[in-house]
Amino acid sequence: MEVSRTRALRGPNMWSRHTAIEAVVHCSETERALADMAGFEARLRERFPGIGPLRPASSAKSPITLAHVLEQAALALQAQAGCPVTFSHTHTTSEPGTYQVVVEYSEEDVGRMAFDKAVELIAAAQSGGAFDADAAIKALRETDEDIRLGPSTGSIVDAACKRGIPFRRLTQGSLVQLGWGVKQRRIWAAEVDATSAVSESIAQDKDLSKRLLQSAGVPVPIGAPVNSVDEAWELAQEIGLPVVVKPLDGNQGKGVTVNVATREHLEMAYKAADEIGTVMVEKFLPGSDYRLLVVGDKLVAAARRDPPNVIGDGVHTVRQLVDKVNEDPRRGDGHATSLTKIRLDDIAIARLDLQGLTPESVPDKGRRVILRNNANLSTGGTATDVTDDVHPEVAARAIAAATVVGLHVCGVDVVAESVHKPLEEQSGGIVEVNAAPGLRMHLSPSYGKGRDVGEAIISSIYGPGNRGSANEDGRIPIVAVTGTNGKTTTSRLVAHMFATQGLRVGMTNTDGVYVDGRQTDSGDCSGPKSARNVLMHPDVEAAVFETARGGVLREGLGFDRCQVAVVTNLGEGDHLGMNFLNTVEELALVKRVIVQNVADNGYAVLNAADPVVAKMAEVCPGQVIFFASDRHHPLMATHRAQGKRCVYIDGDALVAAQGAWRESIPLRDIPFTRGGAIPFQNENAMAAVAAAWGVGLDWDTIRRGLASFMSDPDSVPGRFNVMDYRGATVIADYGHNGDAMRALVQAVQALPANKRSVVISGAATALMAQRAERPGALLATRSQRLLLPLLFGMAVIVPPQAYLEVVERLHYSGSYLDFLKLYFQAYHGFCRGDDCLALPTWNHLWFLPYLWTYTVLVLLALMLPGGRRVLAHPAWGRLVADGRLLWVPWLVFALLRQHLLERFPTTHDLLHDGYQHGVYAAMFLLGFALFGSRDDRHGAWAAARRWRWAALLGYIAVQGLSEAIVSAWRQAHGEDFPEALLMALRALNAGKQWLPIVAMMGFGRQWFADRDSPMLRWLTLAVFPFYLVHQTVTVIAGHLLAPLHWPLALEAFALVAITALGCLLAALVAMRVNALRPWMGLGPSGRSAPLDPLNPSKRKRRKAKSPAPCGTGLSDSSY
Repeated sequence: MEVSRTRALRGPNMWSRHTAIEAVVHCSETERALADMAGFEARLRERFPGIGPLRPASSAKSPITLAHVLEQAALALQAQAGCPVTFSHTHTTSEPGTYQVVVEYSEEDVGRMAFDKAVELIAAAQSGGAFDADAAIKALRETDEDIRLGPSTGSIVDAACKRGIPFRRLTQGSLVQLGWGVKQRRIWAAEVDATSAVSESIAQDKDLSKRLLQSAGVPVPIGAPVNSVDEAWELAQEIGLPVVVKPLDGNQGKGVTVNVATREHLEMAYKAADEIGTVMVEKFLPGSDYRLLVVGDKLVAAARRDPPNVIGDGVHTVRQLVDKVNEDPRRGDGHATSLTKIRLDDIAIARLDLQGLTPESVPDKGRRVILRNNANLSTGGTATDVTDDVHPEVAARAIAAATVVGLHVCGVDVVAESVHKPLEEQSGGIVEVNAAPGLRMHLSPSYGKGRDVGEAIISSIYGPGNRGSANEDGRIPIVAVTGTNGKTTTSRLVAHMFATQGLRVGMTNTDGVYVDGRQTDSGDCSGPKSARNVLMHPDVEAAVFETARGGVLREGLGFDRCQVAVVTNLGEGDHLGMNFLNTVEELALVKRVIVQNVADNGYAVLNAADPVVAKMAEVCPGQVIFFASDRHHPLMATHRAQGKRCVYIDGDALVAAQGAWRESIPLRDIPFTRGGAIPFQNENAMAAVAAAWGVGLDWDTIRRGLASFMSDPDSVPGRFNVMDYRGATVIADYGHNGDAMRALVQAVQALPANKRSVVISGAATALMAQRAERPGALLATRSQRLLLPLLFGMAVIVPPQAYLEVVERLHYSGSYLDFLKLYFQAYHGFCRGDDCLALPTWNHLWFLPYLWTYTVLVLLALMLPGGRRVLAHPAWGRLVADGRLLWVPWLVFALLRQHLLERFPTTHDLLHDGYQHGVYAAMFLLGFALFGSRDDRHGAWAAARRWRWAALLGYIAVQGLSEAIVSAWRQAHGEDFPEALLMALRALNAGKQWLPIVAMMGFGRQWFADRDSPMLRWLTLAVFPFYLVHQTVTVIAGHLLAPLHWPLALEAFALVAITALGCLLAALVAMRVNALRPWMGLGPSGRSAPLDPLNPSKRKRRKAKSPAPCGTGLSDSSY
């Protein structure tokens, strides 16, 4: 296995919205099927048991290759290291043995390392060498902890993401940009850009900040800086012992010693503080240590901090007690966890010495041993939330302290007996004011309720009073433009319209980067890096990005979502044969990425005349504006009929329409179209107008922008530039593919000239393939009986279900007739996320095409030599002898479940439903062979009747046993079922499938065999109409009953009653209207007979004296 290329996809990409590592992997022939690599999987799991199941992502029928192993290993290694990753995919390319492996990452360096470790793992499993999985996971975890945002910065970024505010890390540290362009703000940990350097400097100078607070009437302890031990001792005696000794500009409690009462202790404290900076001595305030977090002008959180300590048990030493406390999973070595491990360093040993202890001492049971002089979390302290206990006066003093210093986000340290009463009443005071305070103690306190301080900081930045709206998301309008031709012209025209509005525009395209009309970079800048640079520019108020295929493949998008995505056209495509993209449809997967990432309230602008582009509407999470020169194009007509936005050419005008509203702009007022004579420029104009409309520009601005835009070398270099030279008209154009060449020739021919000379630098062509299919005559009879009801159901019965689904789930507001138009046009635009409703649909009628398929296959088998002899063979009878009818088919279905269930999810899609086909085809074959004759040649009917009670009781027992097993395991172990237990449950579920069938067949034979009555014949006929209409009746009834808010029992009774009456009415109508009978699965005469393929002479219609039991799929009336 060879990994030839690794890329980091840092934005939304063709695979997903996740950041991901993409690798191109080459596998030799022996590495393309894991089943052929003897012992490899066992060696792999021996070295890394946590790798999880190995299976291909695209198709369970595909073999598992080493590329799939690489995918799963890289993902599992990250997950084991604690990274929140779930997405991975392996794509089989057009080159044999070459795969694209994509694995999500949360931190790029960790993702790359995981790939490297996964390659090492596979190599070790191949060669039998060693691989230390624990060491690999540890390295990944340590790298992740070093790189990922800390808890303070992370909480602010998480809060921003919840509000939809985009962010970008500007360094590997904690400097983060929130928002884009002119709306951007920056944070550095818990420090925001609203805080000035002056305020931060004041906060660092403890003496200065204390004097400012004192002058503002905020209670603070007496103290001053000192320059020697003697001076410190003199000041301590002057202000009164005990005192606190600390650095003048320290942080995180470093060098702080509290409750100093002797000269010896002071000398030690002075030395510790002097190692950090100038020493300060101040009065020791008795009480607890509190941290109050002020954001803006509000107190948002408060916590009591307790110094690191252990409680003696009379058995263990101090060192052992510390080790025991450090086993708490919440404690880590740095700031990544909610608590920090306690360190037994010189400071801790000195603190023990003051208590008459050493690390090897065994404290008495219940004795509290203090290990530090300060209570900072960074030194191992703990925090208890007291936000709800803070007295209003205490809160007011904290806010005043933050305001005096000038900090936007401020950690105010208070020492007091309690925060329940004012500081002045208890000799408490504010001892420090901290810039960029740590937020861990408020987010995840050791005790008490965590506070969402990240949200408080985001609200202070983007909320009312700052950015003017509580809904501010820090975004500027982004228009992304892609396609094969017309991208640059459309991008420049949209940017020109923004500028006409008076906005400062950032634009990227294949010519360079432009900000407010000034070029800041040159070259092909249509990739994500240039887009990110524009979004980082503080002057940009709107952005337009030409988005080329190469940048999306190389790195993904440079933004998370856009307000408008424009796809001009794809045509025959461009750059095919590169990056494993060989067809226009494959190219569309890359181009549509911008459409997939339109904002929910945004628009995709799509060329309705290009089928591949128009199909992208299916994946757009927002709304769609279609454009086309032909306003009568079916897609345009449907879109307009639905009251949605369209842009088209009507005579000599460009028209934007929505419902009955129209805005018309004469083409003569759009100079670069030459009065509409240049068709491709008309398309560029329509696309740009639709984009401007989607982003919310007013129509006066759009008109002025169109009128003032010129297609000259200065405005759009190389894009149909028309110039006069010595009496001749010279046209320069950048077209470099077949579609562009044809459009250029058409445009040149439209211009008046006596003579034309054309120089073409290159052209491209594409080959088209056609396929034809012819149904065999053998299918006619069965198709009429099965497919006519299917077609009738899809056209008449199912549409109300689909209509109510889009009304209730997607809030579709159109009428049922409007919906029917979309339904029969195979509209695929009703989507929730990536889940789109495919129209037309068969819903519950999926059983009909399945039954038709199995019937045709069996009929074809019967035509083969010996086919009838196979189905009449005595071996079928052995399946039911001596009770084998109960367990042999059960075993078959258990095997199907074991090998197919996990690999083939149920879809009810005829072509992609492997497990269901395995089950239903087996059911069909067993029923056809065993129960498919009246003379019961195999004894199946007799066996079913004989074992009916055993089957019924067995079903009840299996049902109860499986439920008991699942319930017991979930209570004891949760949802993680071992494979052995899953195998047992699959076997039990197979019994739950087969045993009730045997019971129904047996009781049916017992009760109805050789009996006849008008009611029985009528019920036999009514089965099919009931099946066809029951779900639609239920859905409609449920929709009508929901607003009544009846009690559950009453609503359920009403639903069942309405469904039964509706089905009864449908059956009566179908039986009485002869023209309707074939469409409802009934013969025109009203009589039906079982199909006995082994006895062709019995196929003629006759009155059925003893109708076959329902449910086997063998009778014309018992589907």
